[in-house]
Amino acid sequence: MVETGAHSLWDWLAAVSRRATWAFAAVSAGLAVLLIYVVAPQPLYTDVYYHLNAANRLVSGQGLTDAYLWNYVNAPASRSGDWSVPSHQYWMPMPTLMAAAGMALTGAPASYPAAQIPFAAALWGVALIGYAAGARLGRTAFMAWLAGLLTLLSPFYALGWGAVDSTTPFALFGAGCLLLLGALAASAPSDGRAGGWWLLAGALAALSHLSRPDGVLLLGVAALTVAIVAGRRRRWKTLGLALPLLAGYLLVMLPWLVRNLQAFGAFLPAGGLQGMFYTEYDDLFAYPAVASLQSFLAEMGVAGFITTRWAALFGSDGGLISGNFGTFLAVEGMIFLAPLMLIGLVRRWRNPFLWPFMLAALAVHLVMTLVFPFAGVRGGLLHSASALVPFWAALGLAGLGDVIGWVAKRRRTWQPGTATHVFGTGLLALAVMLLAMLAARGGRGPSTGERALYAALDAALPPGERVFSADPAAIYYFTGRGGAVLPNSPPGTLQQLAAHYETGYVLLQADGLPSGLESLWDSPPDLLTGVPIATEAGRLYAIER
Repeated sequence: MVETGAHSLWDWLAAVSRRATWAFAAVSAGLAVLLIYVVAPQPLYTDVYYHLNAANRLVSGQGLTDAYLWNYVNAPASRSGDWSVPSHQYWMPMPTLMAAAGMALTGAPASYPAAQIPFAAALWGVALIGYAAGARLGRTAFMAWLAGLLTLLSPFYALGWGAVDSTTPFALFGAGCLLLLGALAASAPSDGRAGGWWLLAGALAALSHLSRPDGVLLLGVAALTVAIVAGRRRRWKTLGLALPLLAGYLLVMLPWLVRNLQAFGAFLPAGGLQGMFYTEYDDLFAYPAVASLQSFLAEMGVAGFITTRWAALFGSDGGLISGNFGTFLAVEGMIFLAPLMLIGLVRRWRNPFLWPFMLAALAVHLVMTLVFPFAGVRGGLLHSASALVPFWAALGLAGLGDVIGWVAKRRRTWQPGTATHVFGTGLLALAVMLLAMLAARGGRGPSTGERALYAALDAALPPGERVFSADPAAIYYFTGRGGAVLPNSPPGTLQQLAAHYETGYVLLQADGLPSGLESLWDSPPDLLTGVPIATEAGRLYAIER
């Protein structure tokens, strides 16, 4: 039976006492801070360096600009003098804006702990969404608590919740959007009272899109949810709720679209969209950046399409638990929770509350496997699936309850309530143990060798000189030097780019060479002249111009 009336939208939260909710809010806030500042105390990889650099430049009055090129999509034909170019031609701006807000709030530009403040607040919100999803599916304070804690302590995500990148913002806004859409699909408040909720849903979809390019999928999920609500109520005029949905999306998104139009001549730059035509991951760094459907078909054909997508799903090493399937099992499913998640989902797929989540989960996995396979398997799916974590946690616990109920019917000595508490606590303990094992492996910040390499590079180069490298964002973060990424092109391209961008040096690292330049490590051409550098972690060359 379809519920009506706006008052029914969140009635299911009444199943959990206010005391339990306030207690969880307090505990989860402390855990969120702990995960942000203890587990992820330093920047670690390119995405983070990029957002930190952009945030630093924003709070210092330089606007949303970059001082380097980390790929060649929309790259200027030449560059000299001031290297400021419009930023975010590939990544979306929300992580940068949040980091800048933290720096501005504390008056501490270039401070990583300050940049993390909004991410701590966002993670707290993600935990509360997990708690709410657990309350909706479990209907007890215990299940709500466990779902919220499993969301926070999901091992592979807990290592990176504190990183200044898209994972935590997308988890907050994406999961928040799905929670609201699920409540709307399940309760279907009357049209006259629903407009504000759909406006909010559209705004959350836009915030998700501002966090990650694939966040636009949530606008499609929301539109389908409008159709679901209209179908359940047998009132097709309810389709008009798509108008406040779209209005909410545009209200939030329009300033960014206008900025892009001014900066790039398009509402959305092509930096991310070209990824659907890549034939290998390193095509992201190709010069010139000309990936297209024609180039893809000419090089890959139908057989190549099938092979690369299969490799994205199951990995290229012959196994069946790597690739995106492995990401689902290990990262989303925490290994031990995956079977229970699927049991919970199979037994509840008719629940309208879960329909938006199911649509989003299907869309994200298909897009990151079939459309953007190289980005998906290199971490894109991990980041995008962060919005699913609170629901998977709640479904895993629901599946545990299903299994316990099945066993209890066959073993009369079993007490379902006691068993649920014992095994539920055991699942949480397994999550903590796996998190501890992963954290013990170290690597939660720049290595000593990495820092030494950048310090040696800075000491070896004349003031103001720029450099080609595998990670220009990291070099700019540690040294303030601009430059460009190593192109995935023949070695002679370096000489051409050096003239275009007045960049006279190249830093090579054995594990950071694109496929087009792999020969440089063992056989540098005559156009490169070695420059002494006080480390063996990399090799520095001057480029003949």
